[in-house]
Amino acid sequence: MPAAFRRYGADVVHVQSSAQIPAVYAQSFRREEFEHNIVHLGNVVATCKKLSVLGVTQIVSGTEIGVQVAEELAAHYGCPLNPARSIGARRDKFEMIRKLSDAGVPTADQSLCSTLQDVREFCNRHPGRVVLKPVNSAGSDDVHFCQSGPQAEAAFASIVRKDNLLDLPNQSAVIQTYLDGTEYYVNTMSRDGKHRVAEIWETTHISANGTYNLLDSGILMPSEGELQDQLVRYAFDCLDCLEVENSPAHMEIKMTAQGPKLIEMGARVVGGPLSRIARFGLEASQLDVIAAGYCDKDRFLSGLDTRYSPSQYVAAVSLIAPVSGRVNGYPGLAAVRELESFREAMILVQPGEPITRTHNDFTYPMMIILSHSDRSIVARDSRTIRHLDGEQFYDITT
Repeated sequence: MPAAFRRYGADVVHVQSSAQIPAVYAQSFRREEFEHNIVHLGNVVATCKKLSVLGVTQIVSGTEIGVQVAEELAAHYGCPLNPARSIGARRDKFEMIRKLSDAGVPTADQSLCSTLQDVREFCNRHPGRVVLKPVNSAGSDDVHFCQSGPQAEAAFASIVRKDNLLDLPNQSAVIQTYLDGTEYYVNTMSRDGKHRVAEIWETTHISANGTYNLLDSGILMPSEGELQDQLVRYAFDCLDCLEVENSPAHMEIKMTAQGPKLIEMGARVVGGPLSRIARFGLEASQLDVIAAGYCDKDRFLSGLDTRYSPSQYVAAVSLIAPVSGRVNGYPGLAAVRELESFREAMILVQPGEPITRTHNDFTYPMMIILSHSDRSIVARDSRTIRHLDGEQFYDITT
């Protein structure tokens, strides 16, 4: 994100939202990309004074853990972000869906569970697959897909009474009916309550390593089309209901047989490298649209109806480590590099480092970027990667 703002001549200050950066974010944090780093210790007034001394004019949330801090700082500092009255619904995954449901926006059925009895009662009312997850974590941290009541009870017990990956305590868990259908990402930027679509991604999932519905790949879609129109209308309804007025947003939406339904929304840029990957096919990714929204408001607002068509078909394919241990190398990578649409291998776990058997969004060892003018070639190479990605792909000492 800093590079996108610098194209407008802006200096970028990082506000560290806690004394210690959670381990899940610490590895990817690049202090050298920011002119200053301010450690926020909970005192909004003190942090705003430091921002004022540096001449800060805009505040934007960077990661999920920074959403609430960013909005609290902006409210006190007096720069545009989102209304403080609805901050809970943009962070709390139960309140988020409840607010949408109360407004008549289609959602999954859900309940907030503080006891095993709460879980049992929900499962009795909703036989079939359910999803349990923490109220305020990120990514797929402790997200469980359960086919039976006993599985749901075990999942609940594994979530509560511990800290999540953001170092926040799990006092309760959200349980929801499972949504069938393909999952899409809709990434946006909003100013003055007006929304602009930056990226739409179609995702694929597999069941592997004992994990149901593990993210497998993301495919960048054109923003125009009947399906995309449905997704965008629904996404904008969600943004309006959750009062996302002056910030980026990342929405995960299932296209069910009854139409689109939100899984969850983050009032921040899409996580991971997806927006950087989008630049293989787009002139302006969500990062660029965000920067325009903050640094060139008039131009941003004049382009609200802009739709994009990728110059290349782009896919991001995640590799799925079969075992844990220490990775010595990736002997299968040579074959991947020979694929016609191969563009880049983003190695997240370097040779010599510990590798974890992939089971959530934070344990992928590598991401392969594909792009080509022919969609069928990207699709073929994506399937080829999944074929190559097995135990023989890795050299791991267990």
